[in-house]
Amino acid sequence: MARFSDACVTIVENGPVRATVKVESRYNDSTLIQYFSLTASDKKLTVRARADWHEKHKTLKMVYPMAVENPKAYYEIPFSVIKRPADGEEEPGLGWTVVKGDDAAWAVLNNNTYSSSVKGSTLMQTLLRSCIYGDHGGPRTEESEFTDQGQMDFTYVLMPVGETWHEVTKAAAQLNKPVTVIIESWHEGKLSETFRGISIDCDNVMLSAVKRSEDGCGTVVRLYEIDGHEADVTVSGAILPVEIKDKITPWSVETYYLEDGAAEWKRVLLTEFDA
Repeated sequence: MARFSDACVTIVENGPVRATVKVESRYNDSTLIQYFSLTASDKKLTVRARADWHEKHKTLKMVYPMAVENPKAYYEIPFSVIKRPADGEEEPGLGWTVVKGDDAAWAVLNNNTYSSSVKGSTLMQTLLRSCIYGDHGGPRTEESEFTDQGQMDFTYVLMPVGETWHEVTKAAAQLNKPVTVIIESWHEGKLSETFRGISIDCDNVMLSAVKRSEDGCGTVVRLYEIDGHEADVTVSGAILPVEIKDKITPWSVETYYLEDGAAEWKRVLLTEFDA
């Protein structure tokens, strides 16, 4: 195992809202630039990184030793959370991986880098893997192409985790699906100061989808419960013609269908057929 070295540290932002430190380091012919940012009143450390990677048959991992006792490893999976052994084996994590101990828990949120491993209280996030592309045991020549070469950009976030999962799950969703900013030219008209497209009144219920139905005759909303607790939920907002009110069971995934012109939602299967 080798490490990047020769780090050059520069403060690039130091204001009342955000502080950012730039770290440039090198390994062989590869370079790594990381921007570590802390924002006022935010518990998260956001890291934007750019690697200029020229290694072969090597994997780049970020290593985070966590100060926790009796560590356990948890990973986000679709619509749920799974506990896995902290034995160093590489495992997939949808949006985050958590090392949880007796008195504290820390998460690493990923942005399209889904593989990590936890060995004891140390979490290792896999970022780049430079193997031969499509290597199935065939001949290796000078023409063989390697994966993950050249400039690669990625972002990850470190944050503390409480007793529930919804906060870290929402933060990971925001990291992977940031708000789109559209610059509009000036024109006449009235714009409200606030707009709420969809509002969910339970912290542990998350929105998975809102869309036109596959038959083109209605609207579909999909919700899921993320903390393992039953919830009485109300879903409302400007883009919904009718509120959804329902009781959601722990870890469930519920799909609702509203036919155009109808006054009441109905539960349907994930396939949008009647249950």
